[in-house]
Amino acid sequence: MYQNIGKLYICGDFNARCGDMQDFIEGVDDVQIRDVIDDVLNRNGEMLIEFLVDCNLCMLNGRIGKHDYTNISSKGKSVVDYILTPHDQINDVIDFQVHTMSNIISRFDLAGYESIPDHSLLECTISTYAENTDSVEQLSGNEPLKAPRRFRYDGLRNELFSDEPMQKLLQDTILRLEHALDQRRDVDSAFKELKHLLVTEIELTCKEQKQNIPNKRHHKHNRKPYWNEELQDLWDKACKAEKEWTSCKTNAKSTLRSTYVQRRKNFDTFNRKSKRRYQIEQQNSYIISRDIIRKISGNL
Repeated sequence: MYQNIGKLYICGDFNARCGDMQDFIEGVDDVQIRDVIDDVLNRNGEMLIEFLVDCNLCMLNGRIGKHDYTNISSKGKSVVDYILTPHDQINDVIDFQVHTMSNIISRFDLAGYESIPDHSLLECTISTYAENTDSVEQLSGNEPLKAPRRFRYDGLRNELFSDEPMQKLLQDTILRLEHALDQRRDVDSAFKELKHLLVTEIELTCKEQKQNIPNKRHHKHNRKPYWNEELQDLWDKACKAEKEWTSCKTNAKSTLRSTYVQRRKNFDTFNRKSKRRYQIEQQNSYIISRDIIRKISGNL
């Protein structure tokens, strides 16, 4: 139903393990066979496959970009999160990525949180285009990035559109707005007309400020205050064990899983202890500071 209105993408946790069941009719649908890394099939997976076949939808997982497990924990690994799209929209998808929580935490320095999600983050890049290509501004890849325009609004008149040329422009814009909404119900065109009118008034009455774009991004560390080298070492070992386990295609899976579970347990245990130790130190520091203030106040 919705795919007849516009682009359709469905994303979420379906609790469905689909195994190697195909989400299309072979010999009928022109869809690429997906790469399967989770060969377990459950009832939810069967129902999801049935739904996809009936609705001419298919998964992005295993067809485009980087495929990985979407749920990783000490209990096991599985693919239960998907991005779904109609068959004829597959070519609009440029890339698809599965980012595991361990990779995200290491990349953005988020380590130290006591509770870490099990599910991975799914990301896809979609090619979009405008129906009216004449109205699309073409940007060169070599064109430098421009800062957003800023104005000093102290020069703005108390009464907007007070001079005669702007009043005429205002009347013309109102007519175009009414036409766009009544005849075509084109909200985007109406918004552009209104935006152009307001920008014109500001440009005529206000002075534009120069903006500088910083050349470098300052990396912000999001680590917890009790984070230390020992915690970092335990976290690195847990991440390494996870990658070795999830990428293993031999009979060593069971051993690698046990190694991952143990290293993750070691990290979680030491992380909780470090957090409690830090909280106790902060509490003791507060008590000492309070006693010092009381002594000073008593001597005054």
